[in-house]
Amino acid sequence: MADDGSRKRQRLETGAATDASLEIQRDEEFWFRDGSIVLIARNIAFRVYQGLIAEQSDIFRDLFAVPQPMNPDMMDDCPAVHLSDSPEDLRHLLRVLLPSQNRYFLKPLKGESIDFAEVSAIIRLAHKYGIQDVQDQALSYLKISFTDKFSDHIDDHHEGPVAFELNDVRAIAVVNLARLVGADSMLPVALYRCSQLGSEIIHGFSREDGTREQLTADDLGRCINGKMALVRASVMAAFRILLAPLSAEACMDGHCGRKDLAHVLDDLAQDDDLITYRVLTPWLPECDMFCKNCHDTLLSRDLKERRNIWLQLPSFMGVAVEGWGGAGRAN
Repeated sequence: MADDGSRKRQRLETGAATDASLEIQRDEEFWFRDGSIVLIARNIAFRVYQGLIAEQSDIFRDLFAVPQPMNPDMMDDCPAVHLSDSPEDLRHLLRVLLPSQNRYFLKPLKGESIDFAEVSAIIRLAHKYGIQDVQDQALSYLKISFTDKFSDHIDDHHEGPVAFELNDVRAIAVVNLARLVGADSMLPVALYRCSQLGSEIIHGFSREDGTREQLTADDLGRCINGKMALVRASVMAAFRILLAPLSAEACMDGHCGRKDLAHVLDDLAQDDDLITYRVLTPWLPECDMFCKNCHDTLLSRDLKERRNIWLQLPSFMGVAVEGWGGAGRAN
């Protein structure tokens, strides 16, 4: 009669499930017939090259070096290693470590965007398995959108190859990724964007593998407090922009300085998209009641106020970022 180890190997070799509720299946993309090791994520098996994987990750190298039991799991005559990762995430990582087509990770063609799910998975797994260069490369694409430079964020629409909407629930994942890898410079803008969400900020969203992505209770509190601080800053900025006198000498028609700027402020306050907690977005519209010179003056004031709010953004969002607002950051 076969021993327990033999029966376990037989179940893996025939594709039967080690868990009665799951059947081990070969991955359609990463199953190399001459592969030397099988990585199993949930019920998906990836047959890959042990040496190539180990050369790129000290964690994998150590994992493969752990002495095997007398009766190790086997699949198609290869040792099988069970991982706690989702198959979706592992597949993204293997596309980097064992590329079959794209030789440069996430190098987008002109005008094309990169899938956030891919970037997120790469950052998480590269961090977990100690693949620093890949982690840094993936993180660099997010840092374009979640910048620490005011000049990059001057119109609140500065985007990198990973596209984000203004009210994008995936900002929650960016906060969590920044926390995971210690990328503190991304937190002010990521939390700022989270503060603009509705009920999604509580419920979060589901990753492609079904995992729920949510803010921690502490970061949720930061967003609530930050939103109140941003509203106050927005109102004060609007008063400073509109209630300071306009220069009669610079005015092109001589009448702008006598117009009731308080009335303009009252009108703008009725529009939630203008005076709001979304303080980094230019909110002063084109307005035919002012000459070009006076309107430009108001726009200049608006830019100055937004720059000042930017300098205070980490404080508003309850985080500390070393060097924020230093040379080359706020300008």
